[in-house]
Amino acid sequence: MLENNELLEIVYQDEDFVAINKPHGLLVHRSKMAANTDRFALQELRNQLDRHVYPPHRLDRKTGGVLLFALNEEALHHIRVQFEAQEISKEYLTLVRGYTDDQGCIDYALTNDKGKTQDAITHYETLARTGDRGSFWQACYLAIFAGQSHTRNGSNAPTQKTFCSHISSYHR
Repeated sequence: MLENNELLEIVYQDEDFVAINKPHGLLVHRSKMAANTDRFALQELRNQLDRHVYPPHRLDRKTGGVLLFALNEEALHHIRVQFEAQEISKEYLTLVRGYTDDQGCIDYALTNDKGKTQDAITHYETLARTGDRGSFWQACYLAIFAGQSHTRNGSNAPTQKTFCSHISSYHR
């Protein structure tokens, strides 16, 4: 989480886009589910750059990593079209508690907060394991592919936590 007056780390910027290293614990934008915070990546970056920014996707509050913002509406439209066409992949390196197969595919439909169900597929590969039978941890690479309604609007995006809960099983 950002400390008071700490700036977001910018990892890339050009005339159309800026990418930040979003720390875990920081929400992308305001949400009814997070009344207990007043710091959001969208507002922090807007203040830092002194201009409007547009999030074409989001990361869960507990997920840290690269978060892309468009710097104008034309760039936002262009990147959303690419997300919809699945020309952009979402890839994650994550720690999973439990035991995972060496690799696999999770085909698990997700339901958004409006009750709409959409196909979502995650391919994963286990990169490393540590621990004993009582406490396994795996470093996994995830590639997430979701249906159009999930990629069109960040508010319906599948979550990394949802996918990880379907990877791990404790009975090996």
